[in-house]
Amino acid sequence: MSIQLPSTLNSRQNQRWLTTLFMPAILFWVGGLVAFIDRFGFDTLVALLNKQSVIAQIIILFATFLTILASAFFVQSFDSKVLYFLQGYWPNYLQPLHRTLVRRHKKRRYEIEHAFQVLARRSMEGNLSPIERTFFVQIDTKLQKSPPVQDLMPTQLGNIMKSAEHRIVSKYGLDASICLPRLWLILPETVRQTFQETRFNLNDIARVWLWGILFNVWVMFSAWPLIIGFLVTLFSYSHLLEVAGEFGSLLESLFDVYRIDLYKHIRWPLPRNPEEERKLGSALTQYFWRGVASSHPDFNYES
Repeated sequence: MSIQLPSTLNSRQNQRWLTTLFMPAILFWVGGLVAFIDRFGFDTLVALLNKQSVIAQIIILFATFLTILASAFFVQSFDSKVLYFLQGYWPNYLQPLHRTLVRRHKKRRYEIEHAFQVLARRSMEGNLSPIERTFFVQIDTKLQKSPPVQDLMPTQLGNIMKSAEHRIVSKYGLDASICLPRLWLILPETVRQTFQETRFNLNDIARVWLWGILFNVWVMFSAWPLIIGFLVTLFSYSHLLEVAGEFGSLLESLFDVYRIDLYKHIRWPLPRNPEEERKLGSALTQYFWRGVASSHPDFNYES
């Protein structure tokens, strides 16, 4: 899923820049300095600085500041690409791995579906124990976070995002990636801020994940950066899955609550039942994407 939203920043988001943009860059370079000291000793660093003139030391300080600033913005430019990659949209040379992981997810989904069907039958008969009822709810939640077999992605993050998109299509016939930019224009400001905050959180966490990968470069000085880098990538990806679940729920809720407003603003006929809504929603998606050169449907100009 590739959801594009306006990149406007409010004052609250500007205040987050210190922690989400610059702080990881600062920690990255401080970590490199610590690794250097661990390898060569603090006295070596002091000796190198003492050999420089006062002007050279000021230049080094200024260059350090610019390096941190430039690296922060450089890594930020990869936010969307990293998030896209973590969802499982990979280049052709990774397709063998892509197919292998998708097959594994398919096998796991079939197992979960079988367990769900068995427990569903027992639930209808009223024979579930408390433990089985809890497990039934858990696997139902897992199925909700997984798209159909034909749309499975190689990563858990990709499947969470795909499942949200699929739920919207299956209920309303609307493609979120096409319809959301139009729906965005008519959403209340508070709703837009809440949704955009969650969307920016995905970018922020993906950026931390990338910094964790980059931190491994300091292995040239010492071995411990490998441990730090691994822990950062592990915990950031785990947190990314949680926020992706929240994002998917919010995305689905936008269409649950405000899709009819989109119909009205476009003057699209209002659906009378769920079956008709899926057809009209699919036609509206096509209308947004390519246009419709026909006399149907008739626009609705009733207030």
